[in-house]
Amino acid sequence: MTTLILTAENYAFGPSGKLLTVASLLRKKKYKLIFIGEGTAYQLCSKFPFDEIYMCDTSSKTVTNLVKKVYPKASMLISVMDKPSVFVAQKFNLPVAFIDSLFWYWYEIPSFLWSVEFYFKQQSFNDDRNMKKYAHKIHNLISVGPIINEIGLKQKNKINQLLITFGGMEAKGWYKVGVDTYY
Repeated sequence: MTTLILTAENYAFGPSGKLLTVASLLRKKKYKLIFIGEGTAYQLCSKFPFDEIYMCDTSSKTVTNLVKKVYPKASMLISVMDKPSVFVAQKFNLPVAFIDSLFWYWYEIPSFLWSVEFYFKQQSFNDDRNMKKYAHKIHNLISVGPIINEIGLKQKNKINQLLITFGGMEAKGWYKVGVDTYY
């Protein structure tokens, strides 16, 4: 059975929510799934039926001992925006799939991310600036749409509308409520 290590940046529930969507699909394919994380990422992901779960700050020195134990079992690391886990995986020659839902936002993308096996950028806002700057540098850049679970409504919504919010209402300088969004 193929073993995959999954991590998500400890930043509210956005990265871990995306990770759980991916993990649900991988679970259906019968992969062995190991989660490593801390904080809100751990809080949310520890409720998912991973085969193994480790609470660990991937940017701490204690991750090295855990990595020596866990990484040799794995075929790949799947990281949702958790850059320290990618850095460590590369030291151990573990292939990496990196999922970045803020590609449009970054002023700089570290060079160690350019050589990951798969760099999935979630298409949302205009990312022309970073596409011009990084598309030719990132080894295997793949643009994907929204990373969300399928929603099965049990009853018909009377007004035929559904509001999904992933946090925040306005990011100064990037988008405005009512102009770039439909609130």
